[in-house]
Amino acid sequence: MKNVKLLLSVPVITAVIFAVIPSSALAGEADVEEVDKFLCKDILRTSGDDRRNAIAFMHGYLLGKSGKNKFDKAVLAKATDDFIEACLDNTSAVAITTMEQQLK
Repeated sequence: MKNVKLLLSVPVITAVIFAVIPSSALAGEADVEEVDKFLCKDILRTSGDDRRNAIAFMHGYLLGKSGKNKFDKAVLAKATDDFIEACLDNTSAVAITTMEQQLK
């Protein structure tokens, strides 16, 4: 599983993101992003750590949204692979919606 390293870092990345949110929220509207505005092509245009971080963020966001505190690493790894394939097929799809569909 090529994404195991990514999946193990999901809780860490999520914690870092939530630790940063209060300070960046004070910075003003220019720094505010909406999760549902990112398209598959936005994720596919990135690479390396940037892509892994974006995917880890989506996993953490959807895990938090579900209210669950446990996750199956194999399920997330498969969802990540399926997400990339789905995005390659439809680059104009909303990234978070595409990820959510892969987790169903």
